[in-house]
Amino acid sequence: MRAAVRYIFLSFSTLFFLASCFSDETTIWNARDSLSRGNTAEAMRLYESILKKIRLIWKRTALSE
Repeated sequence: MRAAVRYIFLSFSTLFFLASCFSDETTIWNARDSLSRGNTAEAMRLYESILKKIRLIWKRTALSE
């Protein structure tokens, strides 16, 4: 039973992560472009903003349950 719950949780969290990433697709492409130009600081800032959005959405869904 625990294994089934673990796989269900992993599936939903992966799906949620992918949906969040696709909504910020332009930000991801901008971060990749910055990284390819050698601007690591800006790329890290953009990736951090994406992660903050994901955490905020994750907290909202966790509180609603």
